[in-house]
Amino acid sequence: MLVSAAAFGVVNLILDTDMSIDVDDVGALCVLHALADKGEVNILAIVHNTASPRGVGAISVLNRYYGRDHIPIGAYFGHVGTADGSSQSPWGFQRMPPLPPWQI
Repeated sequence: MLVSAAAFGVVNLILDTDMSIDVDDVGALCVLHALADKGEVNILAIVHNTASPRGVGAISVLNRYYGRDHIPIGAYFGHVGTADGSSQSPWGFQRMPPLPPWQI
């Protein structure tokens, strides 16, 4: 049995993204905008959850392209890395080559 998305009404949605060096989040945000264009979702906000300094800008550019500059974008501003300055991440992987912790 096929059920139309319209049967459930418009979904209010907040996207949590790690927009960074790969393209999966670009695709996810574009699909989200397409769903909003169809009236299936209402984008309440977009959260950028990494310290990548360009992620918020990329989100903003895509929002502008789709005519939705009004959508709030949340971002983390603060230190990312370990207290001792090592390149070991808190999730157990090693950055190669070792890079200094990001400071935004």
